[in-house]
Amino acid sequence: MLLLGRIVAALISGALLAQAYSLNPFWPLAWIAPIPMLIAAIGASRLGAFAYGAIAGVMSIVLMISYLSEHWRHRPGAHHRR
Repeated sequence: MLLLGRIVAALISGALLAQAYSLNPFWPLAWIAPIPMLIAAIGASRLGAFAYGAIAGVMSIVLMISYLSEHWRHRPGAHHRR
């Protein structure tokens, strides 16, 4: 698999994982999300597999930033400043 294909597979994996845990989650995606990442990691070096995993993780976090910020703001015991 070419480098670009591996990066795209990692991005797809991160996007699927973000959708599995977002505001409107579709939980079966949590079972499907690792598949593109595993395909990207096949035949890659250890550093390459780590990099693809990091790309997938960053993609997932970037897509879930709004959910995480809302959840953090409305957590129990949070003091709202005015």
